[in-house]
Order: sequence, then structure tokens, then C-alpha cells
Amino acid sequence: SGPIVDIAKGITPKVDALVTGHTHQAYVCTVPDPSGKPRMVTSASSFGKLYTDTTLTYDRRTKDIVRTSVKSANHVVTRDQAKATDMTRLIDRWNKLAAPIAGKPQGWISADINGRGSTAPEKPLGNVIADAQLEGLAPADKGGAEVAFMNPGGIRADLVHKASGSEGDGVVTYGEAFTVQPFTNMMNVVD
Repeated sequence: SGPIVDIAKGITPKVDALVTGHTHQAYVCTVPDPSGKPRMVTSASSFGKLYTDTTLTYDRRTKDIVRTSVKSANHVVTRDQAKATDMTRLIDRWNKLAAPIAGKPQGWISADINGRGSTAPEKPLGNVIADAQLEGLAPADKGGAEVAFMNPGGIRADLVHKASGSEGDGVVTYGEAFTVQPFTNMMNVVD
């Protein structure tokens, strides 16, 4: 049950398996497609806790997936897994290219501002983010916002006073700010 079932039931039968996300749930199940045929639907939970291993057969003659061949299983991601050297090289390459932007100071803090690890709806970092959003949208030419709300589930890191690199204690870099909310969320003003 739930929204993913309705979504899966509405997707064309031409799609033979659905690898879904954003539900923060773990599942490997079959849901009938609009023609009533069972179809694999998977999700690997959230925050990299699991990964889904899916195997299937591609029929070169028909140029189609053999739907009955689709098998999936979720597996726990463990910290003792050896790093993939090719992925490590790729990450290192892009980190090096992004470093000039990521290292640019964006502001300063005098103490840690926490936002993670609590299920409380109000968090200090959430308040800072909402205040910044309000500040950005309060001018009349930006929409004239009078109040701002933000999703506390979107806070992915704390802002820490201790330097993460050579920038010095209290300096908030673009990379650190981006780690807090690594999304391209759009802000809107509604009347």
C-alpha cells in the first residue's frame, strides 16, 4: 500500500522493472502493471543504508527484458567494504576540480549550529536556514515574504565551528554550506 503502489500501477506496461526512491523505505516486491502483469518494484531505503542488486535477462531477439527473469534483493552497506579504486579516483578528480569553489568563504559562525540527529521539528540550523530564506525573499522585488518554512529533513549536516580544512575556525565555506543542503530547492512566495 502507499503512494508507490499507485504510481507503479499507473506506469506503462512497457517498463519491466521499477527502481524507485525518495520513499525512505526498503522494499523488493511485485506490483501489477496496468495490464495486470506482476512487475518488480524496488527501493533501497535511504541515506545509503542499503543497495539493491537486480539481475535480469535481455532477449536480443525480441529486444526486450524477460520480465519473469527480473530478480532483486536489498543488501546492507557495511563500512568494512573495500573502496572501489576507480570510483575513488573519480571522486578525487572531481573534488580537486571543485575545490576552488568549495573552499570559498560564505560566512562566519562563532559556535556549532546543529541541525542533524534530532527528530524534533525545530532545530537551530533549521531556524538559521528559514531566517536566511526569509531574508532573501522579504524584499518587495523578491516577493515580499513575511514568514519562511523549511523542511527539517533537508538538513544533511551540521555547521561546525572547528575548521574542516585550512580556512580557519568559524569560517563557513561554500562546500560546507552545500553539504548542509545539497539540493537545488527552489524558494517560492505564495499569497
